[in-house]
Amino acid sequence: MTRFALDRLQFAFAVVNAIAAVVTAFLVVIDDRTILGEPLWMKPFKFFISAALLSLSLSYLVPRISKAPRTTRIASITIVVCLTVELVLITSAAAAETTSHFNVSSPAATAVWSAMAWFITVVWFATMVLTVMFIRSPGVDQVMKRAFTWGLVVSIAGMGVAFLMTGPTAEQLADFQGVAGAHTVGSEDGGPGIPLFGWSTVAGDLRVPHFVGLHALQLIPLAVFFLRTKISVTGVDFIGVGYLIVVGLLTAQALAGQSVVAPSPAFALGIIAAIAVPLTAAVIRGPRSETDVDSERPAPS
Repeated sequence: MTRFALDRLQFAFAVVNAIAAVVTAFLVVIDDRTILGEPLWMKPFKFFISAALLSLSLSYLVPRISKAPRTTRIASITIVVCLTVELVLITSAAAAETTSHFNVSSPAATAVWSAMAWFITVVWFATMVLTVMFIRSPGVDQVMKRAFTWGLVVSIAGMGVAFLMTGPTAEQLADFQGVAGAHTVGSEDGGPGIPLFGWSTVAGDLRVPHFVGLHALQLIPLAVFFLRTKISVTGVDFIGVGYLIVVGLLTAQALAGQSVVAPSPAFALGIIAAIAVPLTAAVIRGPRSETDVDSERPAPS
């Protein structure tokens, strides 16, 4: 295995999603239709970007998993197949000028939403399988391996936040309008939001911890890559724990009905501390040792 070996299936899927993201970005610009106050094609665009980033990360990780290659391959293929179905359903709903998430207004809409929930749950479990296989596999650079391990673990936690969105709110139960579940807490979906992301500026929004957690798989390895000569495996652990605490605080903030752009002093200080303290501790802990690089044999090609 070469240093930059990539899994062809995951890399090809990342390329396909990147192309689809470009197409839907173009549609966002030329199509002035909206749904819940957001451009009609914005949701598919964001999901294609997210899927492309996930697949690009997995294209690097899968070849570096030497344990249970058949199980690893099945998990990888499962993720690609399930995400493909998910993305097709989201895009089809946009083309039909309707919502895909939380839509139980008809038997057909309920079937689509149920299928999406089932397929993304399978992706969640398949990612757990890859995480376990990756942790068990030997590698050369222990610092970067630990970074990707933390990225996977926190990403799984971020995926899990999505389950908090699926239950009907008290308002929905009191006045059923064909919607069960919501992104926001303390307000209805579709209100004022941050441009592009759409996160509520007037209420709590569970998409914030979901997004931050999900993309730990990119952000933690990137941070460690730039600090790689300055920190050890223990330093990476500080960063991983801090990142997980940030996701926890953002989840608590959203559930409290508090907008991410208007945090209380307690939440603001907590998030700042959860970022600054681990980073400082990671650098103070000192640079990597020889065991951080050579403690395990390389994974076979």
